[in-house]
Amino acid sequence: MRAVPGGQRRERKPAGNARLGRILQFRQRQHAGTATENGSPQPFRVRYWGVGNEAWGCGGNFCPEDYGAQYKQFATFLRDFSGTPLFLIACGPDGNKPDWTRRFLRKIASGDGRFNYRIHGLGAHYYCGTAGPSATEFDANQWYELLYKAAGIEQLIWEQRAVMDEFDPQRKIGLLIDEWGTWHFPTPGRNPGHLWQQNTLRDALAAAITLDTFHRHADQLVMANIAQLANVLQAMVLTEGDKMLRTPTYHVFDLYQPHQGGRSVRTVFDAPPIRFAVGNTGLQLGGLSGSASIKGSVLTVTVVNPHAGMPLEAEIDLGSRSVRRATSSVLSDEDLAAHNTFDEPDRLMPTEQPLPMEDQGLVHVFPAASVTRLKFELD
Repeated sequence: MRAVPGGQRRERKPAGNARLGRILQFRQRQHAGTATENGSPQPFRVRYWGVGNEAWGCGGNFCPEDYGAQYKQFATFLRDFSGTPLFLIACGPDGNKPDWTRRFLRKIASGDGRFNYRIHGLGAHYYCGTAGPSATEFDANQWYELLYKAAGIEQLIWEQRAVMDEFDPQRKIGLLIDEWGTWHFPTPGRNPGHLWQQNTLRDALAAAITLDTFHRHADQLVMANIAQLANVLQAMVLTEGDKMLRTPTYHVFDLYQPHQGGRSVRTVFDAPPIRFAVGNTGLQLGGLSGSASIKGSVLTVTVVNPHAGMPLEAEIDLGSRSVRRATSSVLSDEDLAAHNTFDEPDRLMPTEQPLPMEDQGLVHVFPAASVTRLKFELD
């Protein structure tokens, strides 16, 4: 504003600002058009965000303290947009390394032990690796070795949650295992960099042991994600051109669907352990393992018999609950390396049959090398 003769005041036209306004409007229209053409005019409302990935390695080769400093900086500016509350996930350790978690949390905690920076979860990665020359070539000891490694994820859950409880006893920060699975040597004839690998009955049992562990520790985990979905590592589908097949791991996820949305039920498994050796080291693996959940009037029990060649007969005690109807679905094969191919995409499939109930008791034979789902419709 400026004074003019006669005491009148005249508003100065902001020519530059007007031009800037027109430019901004033009750019906004351009942006809106591009979003509609290449995505969505509405926000995608993605809630879960990892603040970095594998910061201990390919994500920066940080030590926990340096990553903690970076986390605080980036988490400060990751705000809730478009009405979507963001769930920010910090990078946890590679496998079970409690010291990484302790040092990271110590770095980002304030002097009074509180977390003034936005953090909602901490994600560990756990690959149980391989055993034997390839995904489809292994002996009985290597069969057990991989399943033993898969069962090791339980120790990770116990120890990681214990360290987190030192800093966060109210468990406001959730524990995630946002990458897990087997990791075999690349399949011959495939591009090693693409990490394409076959998937056998052994992988199916590794997946079942892992999922049952998650169910038994539902109070300690907020999320778990297998890696990957298609073709890479422990995939659920394999593709080749216009062909696609479902892997044994896919069928385990399918069998375990009734657990989703249910309430975890305490289960106790009592069976002699399996003793085996890796080199000169003697090890042992649980003879039976599994989990249970209840949803409405349906009780689902999933059981893994990891014995390479021995069926196990077990008594199932459901307490005082009476059962209207029961069914069994089993994934198993005499060939420990059984898998599906594009020539035989249904070579390994679950089979289902009704279960007879006698005096509300049940003695069931779990086949060797099997994943079994039992569903009980309760009165």
